[in-house]
Amino acid sequence: MTRVILIVGDSKRFLPDTKRFYSYLTRHVGILPKEIQKIRTAYLPEITLIKKMVTAVLEKTDEPLLIVFCGHGRKNGWVMDDSRVFPYTALSHILLAGTRPIQLINDCCYAMSATQKFKKFDVDKKRVSLIGACTANKKTSDGLCEWVIARWTYRSSAHHAFSKLIWGTNWDYCFFPAG
Repeated sequence: MTRVILIVGDSKRFLPDTKRFYSYLTRHVGILPKEIQKIRTAYLPEITLIKKMVTAVLEKTDEPLLIVFCGHGRKNGWVMDDSRVFPYTALSHILLAGTRPIQLINDCCYAMSATQKFKKFDVDKKRVSLIGACTANKKTSDGLCEWVIARWTYRSSAHHAFSKLIWGTNWDYCFFPAG
């Protein structure tokens, strides 16, 4: 079963964030390496990303799925490489495919613009939660992933700090440290 999908955007500079998240999840939360998919989008066929995400979303489980994107973003989606954007429209359709709870961390510029598509396609706010790095109209600096790890390490929900950057029911407590 896939419990986490770590997606690295178009630049190598986002690798350290996803490595820190991987380390946190395996060492502190107790998620097994085989339960984590690491995906680098640069020059990856879009259909491969879609298949991996759909497969995880459709798994028959009540266990929440964590999807983390660290990379460049545009108002319409994730930057995959020099010339391609993975649209939030496609992400919305993927999220609609399953029934398991999903916690999405969108660590990119214009992160909350994803919610515009989620609302348009009626993505269920009780099943899908988004923590974004910034509002729909802003660029951001790095750091959301580190901030989330710090909050989760101390068992504090992300809801308390940036209510404008949260959408949906928060599933983040499911990824607090084990024990």
